[in-house]
Amino acid sequence: MIKKLFLSLAMLASLVLAGCSDKNEPFLGYWHQDTDKRPITLHIKPDGDNVMVRINQLIFGNYVKHNELGRVADKDVLSIADRIQVRFEDGQLVDVDNSSTRFKRITEAQYEEITNQ
Repeated sequence: MIKKLFLSLAMLASLVLAGCSDKNEPFLGYWHQDTDKRPITLHIKPDGDNVMVRINQLIFGNYVKHNELGRVADKDVLSIADRIQVRFEDGQLVDVDNSSTRFKRITEAQYEEITNQ
């Protein structure tokens, strides 16, 4: 009887945990700004409850790289260094303050090729 109860509780717990999703998940990965003018690439990876955002911006033909802490403040909004906010929308990252600034998801290989130029 105790075994059946334990098994039932274990199954219920696994179903509940499976239903929970990581709020950072949509933002994780490699991103490239959809522009021809000084494009920015992002590498967003988990960092505890937050994320670490590796920002690469093309300046004078070279990518300048730095890291910033990011956190998901709202369901679909990532706040980067408490200055920039992007929302996950239709598979893209969109700047909250300027919806024309968009990032498309790219592969790790594409990211490496772009940032190692």
